[in-house]
Amino acid sequence: LTLVKQENFKFENVNFELNNTPDIAQTIVVTCLGLEIGCHLTGLHTLKIKETDRLEALRIELTKLGANISVTNDSLTLVASNKINHNVKIATYNDHRMAMAFAP
Repeated sequence: LTLVKQENFKFENVNFELNNTPDIAQTIVVTCLGLEIGCHLTGLHTLKIKETDRLEALRIELTKLGANISVTNDSLTLVASNKINHNVKIATYNDHRMAMAFAP
C-alpha cells in the first residue's frame, strides 16, 4: 500500500454507511463542517435511542452554527459551506458524545 499526497486536493463530499459504527457520526459531521466538506451518513437509526435523540440534537446544534443539514430516521446530510457562525453556545444534552464531538 502506497499513500501519495496530492497537492491542493480537497474533498467535496464524503459518504459513509455506519450501520456497525453509528456512534462516530457526530464526530464525522462536526469535523466535516469545520473542514467545509459535505457529508451523507447512513445507518444511523440507533442514534435516536441513545442518551438523547442524537440526530435531532445534531440538527439543532449544527443549525446554530449555520449548517445546512437534513436528517431522516436513518441518515444525515450536511451541505458543504465555508460560513460558520462563531461564539455559539452548543448544548450537549448530557450526552458525552455530543460534548466530545463539538469540543475544540
